[in-house]
Amino acid sequence: MIILVDMDNVIADYDAMLGELIAKRFPYIKLISPDRRTSFSLFREYPGYEDKIINLALEKGFFLSLRPVEGAISGLNRLLDLGFDVRICTCPVAKSAYCLNEKYLWVKKYLPNFSKRLIITNDKTLIRGDILIDDRPVIEGFIKPEWLHILYSRPYNLDLPGPRTNWDNLEKFLSKEYSAWLKPTD
Repeated sequence: MIILVDMDNVIADYDAMLGELIAKRFPYIKLISPDRRTSFSLFREYPGYEDKIINLALEKGFFLSLRPVEGAISGLNRLLDLGFDVRICTCPVAKSAYCLNEKYLWVKKYLPNFSKRLIITNDKTLIRGDILIDDRPVIEGFIKPEWLHILYSRPYNLDLPGPRTNWDNLEKFLSKEYSAWLKPTD
């Protein structure tokens, strides 16, 4: 069983860092509470300020400064301990000169045993797996993916149908919800 896990807002807290930077650099922008988010794209939550906010994520050091999502590091390691083949599967920020390298360095820092389990791709549909855990509501790409998309619960996707999980219930979710066909690899 191959479990692919998205990085931004599932393992690394992208939104929290952007929120901190917005508050620090643009105090005149009224911050939106994370639990009141309605759009996957944080930039759309701030009409008229999209370019300023996008530029924050393009700065050198942004991806290295992200903190782990609570429970993510222990959750990923626990999945490995249970015998699952777990891979981090993330998309680069196209306009960022630093994103690729910083995501790799972040994984080496926080999840060193995952540095060879990191997949950075512009199209997740091309990646082989049984499950993709991702906060993005819709994953589009070149082909119909083989994996089942399980939403990682975030405020902006809670009203969407489909299977969902988070780090608090992932192990229970995998053992109960899909136990009929989810079996760890040997």
